[in-house]
Amino acid sequence: MDLRQLRYFIKVIECGNITRASEALHIAQPAISQQMRNLELDMGMQLLERSVHGVVPTAAGQTLYRHAIELLRQADGTREMLRQDADFPQAKSRSHALEYRTHAGHSLGARDWPAISRHQAGVD
Repeated sequence: MDLRQLRYFIKVIECGNITRASEALHIAQPAISQQMRNLELDMGMQLLERSVHGVVPTAAGQTLYRHAIELLRQADGTREMLRQDADFPQAKSRSHALEYRTHAGHSLGARDWPAISRHQAGVD
């Protein structure tokens, strides 16, 4: 299973028809059909009920549809975060405080480092 297959699957469910989904995605219908068969093979179960009137998701297909939407939302959000980090690497690195855990489980943030450095140098 890959994100491309999930995007196709979502569009097929939303369109209710592989041909309409292929038109919306600007991808040949046989390619979409093949990806849906591959997805079903990967999952080890039927995800779509096919008829001359179109397709409807099976119970497993409905579950995958809900999860696929969330997975793609997270993937898109991650991609956007990475783009922002790439666009403003200096600002991002300054805005994220460094944090370490001591053996006792106490959190040490970036604001604690000057005091720690002075203590280790013997300056109080």
